[in-house]
Amino acid sequence: MIQFLNILLPLSLLLLTGFVYLAFTRKNNLKYRRWSLFMVFLCLLSGLGRFLLKNEDLTPGTAPPDTAFQHVGKYSDQFNRFLKKSMADYFLLIESSVDGNQEKMETSGTALKASLDSFKIEELITDTVLYDAIYLALDNVKAETAAIISDPDMKEKRASINILSGELFTILTNLGIRKPVYYWLTCPDAFGNGKEGGWIGETTASPDPYGCTGEPLVKKRSDMGSTNQ
Repeated sequence: MIQFLNILLPLSLLLLTGFVYLAFTRKNNLKYRRWSLFMVFLCLLSGLGRFLLKNEDLTPGTAPPDTAFQHVGKYSDQFNRFLKKSMADYFLLIESSVDGNQEKMETSGTALKASLDSFKIEELITDTVLYDAIYLALDNVKAETAAIISDPDMKEKRASINILSGELFTILTNLGIRKPVYYWLTCPDAFGNGKEGGWIGETTASPDPYGCTGEPLVKKRSDMGSTNQ
């Protein structure tokens, strides 16, 4: 409807200009004056209708619910729910690594694996470049999650967390997630000899899963792609 009014309003103004011109330049101009008045009415009506329709979305109570993940409405509610569940399980895995609890890491890893196996990305297939990037990163996340579950060595589990986190952050940035904002954090000496380890935090003060002390370095934000912070 608003598209029709967007056409009608300028057309009405154009006709009004024409009829006003004829009303002042032609003899027996009563007919043109009547048409001019009609076009004034039509302009006012179409303008009012356009204003009301344009502002309809701002009426209290009509705003769509916050789905926790927003990308200009591009992804379905189901897609958002799967991503939200996967991130929740990821943070439980990070928490278990902070505690250094291998058994808890394996339990959290199993829950994350189940979420990832249920995460369907077929709706992205219309964008083949995005789909391929997400598919590859998601496949790598699944592989590292399986390694966390099966590997008996804590150091190797944390090495898998480092790779898994990087791939998962790639997914978030490629999807253009704007809300909530996630932070890419690093510990400069997570694996010794200046070998850093990274993870995703809900805040800039997210606990370090590598057992390092000190404040983590904040390098990126999910809502700003690869821009350094």
